[in-house]
Amino acid sequence: MLTLGGGQSPPGAHVAYESWKPFLKRGGIIAVHNSSPREYAPTHDGNRRIVVEEIRPPAYTDIRLVVHTTFARRSGAETLAAPQRANRVALQIADLADAYRVAGIYTGRILNGTSPTDLPAQQAVKLSWSSTSILPRRSG
Repeated sequence: MLTLGGGQSPPGAHVAYESWKPFLKRGGIIAVHNSSPREYAPTHDGNRRIVVEEIRPPAYTDIRLVVHTTFARRSGAETLAAPQRANRVALQIADLADAYRVAGIYTGRILNGTSPTDLPAQQAVKLSWSSTSILPRRSG
């Protein structure tokens, strides 16, 4: 599972998406926080722009909005470019239903009054590993 939720500026969100997208294998889930269709400050709508411009068929399927987070499954319909950065490893959830379950649990806790900062980080139950080279390949 690849989660984007950090830098909200359009350039920052674009760099994060383009940097991590090569590690999201076919069938992997992407979650883009703060991507609901609402008014954003002009410099804080980067994740929404990523969803509108990039997270769409045929590259992604099963596109769903859960509160303010968009979830989608990478279809693999487009050709994947080779990763350009070293020392990156991606962990992916193999089951979309499991990602929705975890999102639902967190949403329920927040709606019941728990502060999001008080919630622990959750590990997915159903995982598949994506292995990538830790060192950059040398050409020639």
